[in-house]
Amino acid sequence: TRFSALAVRGLLDLLAEQGDRFSEKHCGEYWADFKAGKTTPLTFRQACNSSVHAKEILTYKAVHQEANRKIKHVYVDRMTIRGIHKNKQTRAQIDIIRFVQTADALISFIQEEDHANL
Repeated sequence: TRFSALAVRGLLDLLAEQGDRFSEKHCGEYWADFKAGKTTPLTFRQACNSSVHAKEILTYKAVHQEANRKIKHVYVDRMTIRGIHKNKQTRAQIDIIRFVQTADALISFIQEEDHANL
């Protein structure tokens, strides 16, 4: 998770202003001060930064009990990242599908524009 986020953030940095159209895409919610409770839309760049600087990464799975009492584990499409920034507890809840869609669009853009040798 951290390596992928670091690689994608590096691509955004290489693209400079061209990367802004990907950086600002929303892919979840962000709490700059978790204790205050106020959320803002999580940008793709913030999601990358949160992953790189994470203190804890939590993936979730829902547990369902089937009729025959067998337990089935189903992974959900969100991940929570806990961190600290400027002595405040931060949280990022990433919509994994949106994050991956944005990363895929960024990589496709680089391939189409032949930016692989930046």
